[in-house]
Amino acid sequence: YLNGYQVETPVGLPGKIIEASLHFEATTEDVFDSLLKHFAHHFGQTPVHLSSVSLANFHALRALYGEDDSFLLIDIGGEVSDISLVVHGILEHVTTLPLGHTLFVREAAALLGASWADASFVASRYAEQTLDAQKEQVLQPLIAEFEHNWRKKLLIVLTAYAQQNEMPPRVLFSGNTLPFHKSLFSEDAIRSLMLGKNIVPELITANVLDRHFVKHTFQGPSDFALASITLLGARTVL
Repeated sequence: YLNGYQVETPVGLPGKIIEASLHFEATTEDVFDSLLKHFAHHFGQTPVHLSSVSLANFHALRALYGEDDSFLLIDIGGEVSDISLVVHGILEHVTTLPLGHTLFVREAAALLGASWADASFVASRYAEQTLDAQKEQVLQPLIAEFEHNWRKKLLIVLTAYAQQNEMPPRVLFSGNTLPFHKSLFSEDAIRSLMLGKNIVPELITANVLDRHFVKHTFQGPSDFALASITLLGARTVL
């Protein structure tokens, strides 16, 4: 498994290389040493490569947009989301928020008394603005609470970033994007941090990395991190 996805043909020789992805905060020397000891105990001399998803995304996007470019990447995962700020080709900040798509679906399932699969389908229909009015009305309090928490936490992070760096006009979203991700950057509080410019966030998918692969099976925005990690491993930028 890479980043939670089962991969039939991982980078390297199957059974010889173990690839692990961690959240940025986990890439400390103590964590690295403890994981090495664990793998060494169970797998002997097997090489172990450790990296964060944020670092993999950074390398992939810097190769795509240029080494001097600046951008803000919001990678929405299942339970957590990473907010990365790249300034002039340098990864300046990464902050992880305890909010993600899976959390929203889990709470929606509890509210609707539905299965995980059904709640996920409902969430997808809402994101596409094709959910019937009755279900949307039932979900509205949950949506409003989730959107409020996201806005509040995102504003705290961006304010801290803006105190140290000039915020770039390019804003990218990847992962299981939330229904209101675009509207957040039209609000005055956030626009003031982004130099007051009218920013239209971009949704990036694994397809933007097509030129780096002969062929691949990566698809939507939720596969972008997996494609980035695959590239990182292939280039041995570890």
